Order: sequence, then C-alpha cells, then structure tokens
Amino acid sequence: MAIRTLCVFVLLASCAVAQEVVPLYPGTPPGSTPESYPEKEYFSKLWNTEVVSNVTKPSLTVFKPAPEKKNGTAAVICPGGGFMALSITSEGTDVAKYLTERGVTTFVLKYRLAHSGEDATQEFADLFKDREKFRETIGKVIPLSVADGRATLIAGVNGKALDRVKAGELLAHIAAQIGGKGGGRADLAQGGGADGPMLVAALDGVRGWVEERVA
Repeated sequence: MAIRTLCVFVLLASCAVAQEVVPLYPGTPPGSTPESYPEKEYFSKLWNTEVVSNVTKPSLTVFKPAPEKKNGTAAVICPGGGFMALSITSEGTDVAKYLTERGVTTFVLKYRLAHSGEDATQEFADLFKDREKFRETIGKVIPLSVADGRATLIAGVNGKALDRVKAGELLAHIAAQIGGKGGGRADLAQGGGADGPMLVAALDGVRGWVEERVA
C-alpha cells in the first residue's frame, strides 16, 4: 500500500516511556458509515500470529523509547494482511518494540479493513483462490485504507516546552494548510489532510511557528 506518512516531532525535552492509542479521526472516518460490528483481535492458527480484523476506526499505537535511548528518529509501521486482517504482532508491535529498543519512536497504524466473519485469515485464504471475488471483497476498502496512511502527522511535545508549545495547536496549524484537520492534547496530537503538494510548504513553516513561542 502506498503510504505517504510524515511524523512531526517537537522533541524539546526528554521522552518518557509510554504506549497509547491515538484515533486518526474524531467520530466516523471520512468515507465510512457507522458500523455496529466490533474490531476483533485473536490468534490465527493459519498465520500463526496475533491478528486484528474488522478495523473501522483507524488509529496509531505509540511506542516511545526510554529517555536514555531516544535518538530523535521516528517510524510509522503498517502491518500487512491483504486488507482483510492485520498481522498486528509479527508485522506490527514486534517491529515497534525492536525499533524502540534502538531509540526510535514508533507508531503502529491500524487502518480500515474489509468486513469479515469469525476468522478473517481463513476467509482471506478461501477468497484468494477466486481472484475476481477477492478483488470485489476488498475493492471498496482499499481507498479507505490508503487514505488512513496519507499525510498523517504526529506531534509530540514534552517537558518544559509544554509551557509554550502545544502539540494540538501545532497540528491544527499544519493540517489547515493541507486541507485537513488536526488537534489533540497538549503533549501529543495527530492530524492529516489530502493536499499532499502543500505539505512541504506547511512543514517549512514549523520551525518559525515553534521559535515564535519559545523565544
């Protein structure tokens, strides 16, 4: 899946070890309708790993390195699974933990998936035998899955910098310039937008925006 993801960090103080889940959108995601079926996480015997299915509310799970290990870099991890399930452990959290141990702040993305029943991995195996039916099953969700990974922005602010710089305000400022929305807590916020060509210009102004507040 083509992912254009950008993480913006204002790391002006030490980063504490933490793990939290940040919703990508407030309320029902764009292009989706409210769904009544729950997200499911279970061990797949077929894939021999923990998987997640029926994702309707995309999110990012944050993994932060210990202060003495952080190196100022970040990565977004997008587990695979044929748009029907996410190999959440082997291709998600295990990778995140590996990188976090090496000082990288990581975000595991759970993007929208096709609706499945009791065992999404078995349905995937069965459907894949009939390529036309498989394409029909995942066709509608692919644009939504891709949208969940486009121009995703994350801002984190910690320590004394919080007195002057608020992550939610920074994200709202950037997202507005790329035709989207952003916001969140003072220390961690997320946002995004669809106007990719404007992203470079929006980011060019981040340093000045921050410097105005910390000067």
